Amino acid sequence: MRHLGLLLIALISTACLAAWLTACSAAISSEATPSTTIIGTALFEGSGDDLSPGFTVEAVYPHDPAAYTQGLEFLDEATLVESTGLRGSSTLRVVDAPSGEALEVAALPSSHFGEGATIIESGGSTSVWQLTWQEGIATRWSLEPLAATEQVSYDGEGWGLCAQGGRTADRLVMSDGSATLTFRSSADFSVQSTIDVTDRGVLLTKINELECVGGEVWANVYQTNWIVVIDTTTGEVTRRYDLSSLVPETFIDSTEFVLNGIAYHEPTDRFWVTGKQWPVMYELSFDRESD
Repeated sequence: MRHLGLLLIALISTACLAAWLTACSAAISSEATPSTTIIGTALFEGSGDDLSPGFTVEAVYPHDPAAYTQGLEFLDEATLVESTGLRGSSTLRVVDAPSGEALEVAALPSSHFGEGATIIESGGSTSVWQLTWQEGIATRWSLEPLAATEQVSYDGEGWGLCAQGGRTADRLVMSDGSATLTFRSSADFSVQSTIDVTDRGVLLTKINELECVGGEVWANVYQTNWIVVIDTTTGEVTRRYDLSSLVPETFIDSTEFVLNGIAYHEPTDRFWVTGKQWPVMYELSFDRESD
């Protein structure tokens, strides 16, 4: 009986110790995890959650199926600037939005892989900064005529680019395929600051093409057909949209020819989106509030 009593005491002590350690571990884990208000299921698993509002397809337009879209932005109400990739066929082009017809096309050197691009205004002239993937070169283009006027170098890869605060503001937002957004000067491309993107406290990598809208950055996530909306003051994802229903049938199972290209059309408060070598472009209205 004495041995049985000792055994029971030992078992109870062990259970209490285990419970205490679990409680301590949970408390430590809670303190170490970045605060977040994001609630819902795992990101990109294909089902909606509390931060996944809907969208409406307003119209569908043709898009050049040879264009490996890397950047997309409205120049004016009916004209887009589009950056395309792939070595040997990378371009910067001016596109008539409704018809998808390229009005002007400038080819990059065959060794360059074109990436994101954004429009800026300085000294009364409008120009475009365009990234390259692994070449570490950003090219500045004039629009009249469409011609390269300046090149600067940067460290790391170039993925997405947008101008925050309007075209005249000295603030670009750049992605490099990691979870980090880099803020740069639009004048000389120098680094101003960086911020990490998190979704429910977890770093979100493969941030790709960017569109600056107010204090938010709307971003494609490479190898998915999702758009995430990022608060640039905190780096937190505030909304996410699953656009997999828009993928052309040919690319339904592809992780390469995915959604890429977001252009905000301010006069209508709508977004035009397309993908890498998609034959169509969609005009969308997004629900801005979570359910």
